[in-house]
Amino acid sequence: MKLRMQKNHLRLRLSQGEVATLERTGAVAEAITFGPGAALRYSLEVSDACTGGKATLEGTSITIVLPREQAEVWLHTDEEGIRVDQAVGGGAVLTIQVEKDYACLHRPATAGEADAFPHPARTGAA
Repeated sequence: MKLRMQKNHLRLRLSQGEVATLERTGAVAEAITFGPGAALRYSLEVSDACTGGKATLEGTSITIVLPREQAEVWLHTDEEGIRVDQAVGGGAVLTIQVEKDYACLHRPATAGEADAFPHPARTGAA
């Protein structure tokens, strides 16, 4: 699962295997280790109790929760992603995007993309 953060924009990109895990278990998680005892953990969860999607930061853990109904549509269709805007106070908004990770279109596929979704433009779907 790839994590990208820029200003008030948070984006997760999931491989085919990670999407399958999310569908099967309702959650997928990763960590970036900076050294002994120092890691940034991030996870994506699906919940019946969630109504609009949200991200939380507790200590060194980022958790993104999506409503089950919205996630189910994304999981079972060719829909590329889900976007949620979360008010964070003071008129600011955190934009959360969860996307399927597609193979690169403009360069040869690498070993790191073996589990990426086929790019729609390569399959004729676009």
